[in-house]
Amino acid sequence: MASMMVQPALMMSRHHPRRPPFVKHVKTGERLNVGRIMLPIRHVAASSSHRDSRKPSVEQVASATDDRIAMTDVEKEKPVRPFWGREWLPNDVFRLVLFVGSHLVCLSAPFYFTWPAFWVGLSVGIITGWFGITLSYHRNLSHKSFNLPKWLEYTFAYCGVLAGQGNPIDWVSTHRFHHQFTDTDKDPHSPNEGFWFSHVLWVFDKTYLIAKCGEPDNVGDLRKQPFYRFIENTYYLHLLAFALLLYTAGGIPFFVWGVVMRAMISLHVTFLVNSACHKWGERAWNTSDSSMNNWWVALLTFGEGWHNNHHAFEYSARQGLEWWQIDMTWVVIRMLEALGLATDVKLPTEQQKKQMAL
Repeated sequence: MASMMVQPALMMSRHHPRRPPFVKHVKTGERLNVGRIMLPIRHVAASSSHRDSRKPSVEQVASATDDRIAMTDVEKEKPVRPFWGREWLPNDVFRLVLFVGSHLVCLSAPFYFTWPAFWVGLSVGIITGWFGITLSYHRNLSHKSFNLPKWLEYTFAYCGVLAGQGNPIDWVSTHRFHHQFTDTDKDPHSPNEGFWFSHVLWVFDKTYLIAKCGEPDNVGDLRKQPFYRFIENTYYLHLLAFALLLYTAGGIPFFVWGVVMRAMISLHVTFLVNSACHKWGERAWNTSDSSMNNWWVALLTFGEGWHNNHHAFEYSARQGLEWWQIDMTWVVIRMLEALGLATDVKLPTEQQKKQMAL
């Protein structure tokens, strides 16, 4: 396995010339099977532990651009995996029942509408989605885009727990696999398998996920911390306790709007990054996948919709790289950095941008 040392001049200030530490690269000359096309590549992501010796240089990041093909321009043929006629694990059934049941509860939302319940739902949605999923689960835990004091890291992560999108270990593992195998047959929510599969159907097929990616062995950095192991083992108890708290505070309206309606809206908004941002939008960087920048998804997800930017520079704490690309999560990170709470904030260098530009 080839690995290159990063030049010291590229490690100055907040600029981070490397891809995430869980990424390594296969040897030059290997070919990637995507649909009916064998793509010649110089480097492709594969699993790795967090070891500095495997962090690629700027030249490695850029060298794969010569032979890349936009995935949206390639005709893909992949058999559709049956939704019903397959093995269903108990966890798959539980998730489906919870998902369908929650949507049925949402149908009652107009009948239990009150302004206090609405504002509770909106406030909880912003806290859990913005600080929990986008800032913590994604940019801090998945990509190590910046560091936080442990007490603050755990606080933001717990906000993500209350979002109802899974415990940190599972969420981060799936997302790292996505970047490792983007738009290939091993992508956990590959857009090549259809819009609805990439949006939500993948959630109900644990067997398929394991067959694609194997066991979640890419989150050793989280598993060694007791806090994250505790959350993994008690995840649903935290959701239940929070639901009871809101029900006690405001009855059925608080439960419907502050728990169920809020969680389902947040869930689908997050899933739009997996589906819509691989189907609609604009490309600014020469990545080997179908990721796109989508402004309206960015507005809904506090900056996550600048998805082509993200796939070009996975480690970057800032995803809205242009001045007009609204990225509210980056605003929070900058504030935390100014307060001395966020450190080692990573950004792409101008040299990297030039090498990845279309």
